[in-house]
Amino acid sequence: MSMTARSSTVELANRLSLDIRERGLQPGDTYLTASEAGMLLNVSKSRANRALQLLAARRTLQRSRGAAPVVADPPRVGELTHSISRIHIFIPKADITAEGVYSDGCMVGLQQSMPEAHLHLNFYPDHGDGQFTREIINNSAHSNEMTGIVLVRSSIEAQLAVVDSGLPAVIHGTPYPGVEGIAAVDRDYVQAARLHIEYLRSKGCRRFMLLMHDRMYAGGFVFLDALRDEFADQGISSDAVKQCFVPTHEAAVRQVIGQVALADGDHPDLPGVVAFGGPLADLTLRAMEALQLKIGRDLILTYGGYYATGPASVLNLPHEQAVLTAEQQGALVGRLLQAQADPSTERAELVRMEMRFVEA
Repeated sequence: MSMTARSSTVELANRLSLDIRERGLQPGDTYLTASEAGMLLNVSKSRANRALQLLAARRTLQRSRGAAPVVADPPRVGELTHSISRIHIFIPKADITAEGVYSDGCMVGLQQSMPEAHLHLNFYPDHGDGQFTREIINNSAHSNEMTGIVLVRSSIEAQLAVVDSGLPAVIHGTPYPGVEGIAAVDRDYVQAARLHIEYLRSKGCRRFMLLMHDRMYAGGFVFLDALRDEFADQGISSDAVKQCFVPTHEAAVRQVIGQVALADGDHPDLPGVVAFGGPLADLTLRAMEALQLKIGRDLILTYGGYYATGPASVLNLPHEQAVLTAEQQGALVGRLLQAQADPSTERAELVRMEMRFVEA
């Protein structure tokens, strides 16, 4: 049996499972060590070890420290065959401090839905979150506990690392294109875009600015596409829509806000600004104060919130928000994570949360 180095952990585990069946091994029979499995699969010991760990999570093998794995007994009728003991939550630290992403409510809901699991917050470094994710996954491969993964605002490299692991996982956010096999709890961005534009148009806005961070995650791009489509559906020309990618720096935001709000001679219509996230909305308010601009007189401002918790929720600005509370979202993530841990689950579920618009 020969495998390439690019084979996923799931594929490697499936090959080992097939090998067990072809050998006719019975419960209690000794199977390959990580080194032997690596030689069989033509991969490194660490990658073989992850495949063996996945088989242990599936209850195909039973592993104990310092001993070769053995074929596990088949589960009794009605016996629970999947139980996640440890959940690793991956998140950029800045998102907790800046926007309250993955607030206490989410953590409480997740813990209530999975009371026996230990929750571990893992803060991504500034760079290399894919490698960071793989290191945590590799370390968990040395444990006999089943590990679950929750990804919040992660890069495509981190998402693909989790796909490759084969571990039960949920993306609390938006999967990137090409990322498949992971359950997700995402916002309904199409609905959110419609809510924003309908509100701005009701306030008399006929020209618009989309104020975006210069570094966005998958959800930001999906939201941007949804806004573009909604503008087109409502007959708003591209000339009436300005897109600005800016860093979260007051001077940069002040300049672009001044450009759109002070161009009264060329554009007499009241501009509507959609800020992507609470931090940019906060900077927009500071820029307006410095420029002596007022909401309602010079522009209308909304922001695309995330969970509308933490500092962003005290902005007192119109924003879209998930109908589900943070605690309910955490509980939903837990339910999907439990389903992913069940080998009988045939597909990864994608849940799009209903949105509502909150006026200040």
